[in-house]
Amino acid sequence: MSTPIKSTNVRSLTAPLSSGTPSSGAPRPAGRPKRPPLGAIRSALRALTLVSPALTTQWAYRMFTSPRRHARPTREQHLLARAESLDFVCGGRVLRGWSWGQGPAVMLVHGWEGRGAQLGSFVDPLVAAGYRVVTFDGPAHGVSFGRRMTPLDLAHSMRALADWVGGVQAIVAHSMGSLATSLALQAGLLTDRVVFIAPGSHPGDATAQMAKLLDLPPSVLRGVRETLASSLGKTWHELAQADPFADHGVPLFIAHDVGDKDVPIATAEKMQRTWGDAQLYRTAGLGHRRILRDPEVVLRAVAFIGAPRTAPSESAWQSFLRLDHPLGL
Repeated sequence: MSTPIKSTNVRSLTAPLSSGTPSSGAPRPAGRPKRPPLGAIRSALRALTLVSPALTTQWAYRMFTSPRRHARPTREQHLLARAESLDFVCGGRVLRGWSWGQGPAVMLVHGWEGRGAQLGSFVDPLVAAGYRVVTFDGPAHGVSFGRRMTPLDLAHSMRALADWVGGVQAIVAHSMGSLATSLALQAGLLTDRVVFIAPGSHPGDATAQMAKLLDLPPSVLRGVRETLASSLGKTWHELAQADPFADHGVPLFIAHDVGDKDVPIATAEKMQRTWGDAQLYRTAGLGHRRILRDPEVVLRAVAFIGAPRTAPSESAWQSFLRLDHPLGL
């Protein structure tokens, strides 16, 4: 459940929008000390495993769910300087949000260690098309409060913001934001169109990459996976068998670079096959992040979203379940 923050309170909790950073007199979003070199982390984990595999699992899981914060580039600062503040509370944490334009809402969702303004290239074209564009920094990201985040936390944040703005007609998500979007759709978030830019992989692939990076033994990897699955309300067996990107009944546009080193394009190709109504646009030479600023990608995505409608559409069954239905359901 979200709780809006009045503009008079926003200034006392967070920084001016032009700075993109917490003011010196306000509570700062919880940051994290700089991580030691990878070799030192691996050595420490190996030593800890000999003493307590359970503690090693806890430490590895904390690393897996504890993002680093990155400096906001000038282009993002300029974008936020002309935005309307849209801060809200979700799960007891203050999340920084922003809004541009008027009309039905389109939500922009960042990925792991990202920021909402990273998708800023979509703002002006969508506003020109007649949309209100909304975005936010997820828990423990950007200038929002918190220390840790799972995909489910990001999905909860999306639903809270969608509730606050009265629904969203489309969602544009990057990287891990695509997994959060899928989880939000599974939980009942309504939207008409979805755009995934360099969508993230299945949690099994992500945890395997982490285990390889940190040189984790199989027993610790199993523990991390079970802990992650538990945070999503499942066992690892259930999570491994499930396809979070199965058809959600919403048209999908995917843009992915053939040379993406963070997430291979095979992930997007599989997603196109399993989603149902999906199309894939391949790029070359843009990688995992520059693709967000590519004019052709933005143009195709905005064209796919199409013209605004007066309200997000819903199926007959969803309409039947509305609280204002004549039967009083």
